Amino acid sequence: MCANFGFGALVMSRECDERMWNLAYRLARSGEHRNYQAIEWELRAFGYPRARQLLDHERVREKLDDMCAEARKGFVTSRRAEDFSA
Repeated sequence: MCANFGFGALVMSRECDERMWNLAYRLARSGEHRNYQAIEWELRAFGYPRARQLLDHERVREKLDDMCAEARKGFVTSRRAEDFSA
């Protein structure tokens, strides 16, 4: 969880934001999320209260949505293959 208070809050905030971005991109590439909103909800659940604020940019949202769509193509295909092999 990331908290923004006390001495060094700016540095902690940057580190927290960087961790959040890394996690957002990993979630998008996982194929388990449909769009940026699903990622935002997950980030907030993981303790990133600034997720909405940091994702509040059209280009960021488009990039995450594109990444999700591309990853879901592979995710759905691999899931179908698992269904047939069972």
